[in-house]
Amino acid sequence: MVVYQSKFGNSRRIAEAIAKGLSATGHHVEVTPVASAGNPETGCDFLIVGGPTRMARAYGPIKRFAKRAPASGCGGKPFATFSTGSTVYAGKPSAQAAEKLHELLEENGLVPIAPPFKAGVDDMHGPLKDGELERAEEFGMELGSKLSARDQ
Repeated sequence: MVVYQSKFGNSRRIAEAIAKGLSATGHHVEVTPVASAGNPETGCDFLIVGGPTRMARAYGPIKRFAKRAPASGCGGKPFATFSTGSTVYAGKPSAQAAEKLHELLEENGLVPIAPPFKAGVDDMHGPLKDGELERAEEFGMELGSKLSARDQ
C-alpha cells in the first residue's frame, strides 16, 4: 500500500513511480491519497508513506495517518517513506518529511527496509527535478527486491 499526500502533484507522481517499480518486481500495489486512505488495512504486507516537505516537516494529514498505522494492524510490518522538497540538493539541505515520517513509523513499531527516499523539486510548487521519477521507480524496484527476498 502506497499512501501519499500531494499539494501540487509532485508527491503523487513520486508515489506512482515507486508503485510502478514495485509492480515491475511482481508485487500488487495500491496507491491511495491520504484523504481516501482511512485506516491502513489490517492485511497490509508493506506500507509506503510520503508527501511534500513543508518547513522541514510532514503535513498534518500524512503525519496523522502514519501515527494510526501501527494501531490498525500494520505494526511490525515493513515500511518505507518518501518526500519531495526544494532543499534536497541544497548545499545545506533541511530535514525532509520522509525523515520525519520514517522516525515516526519506526518509533511506533514498524520495520524500515530502506532509508527515506527524498526527491527534489525546483521550488515549493515544482516541477520535479530531472531524473526524479526514474530514481523513484528504481527505488520501488529495490523495495520490491527486498520484499521478495524477505518472503523466501
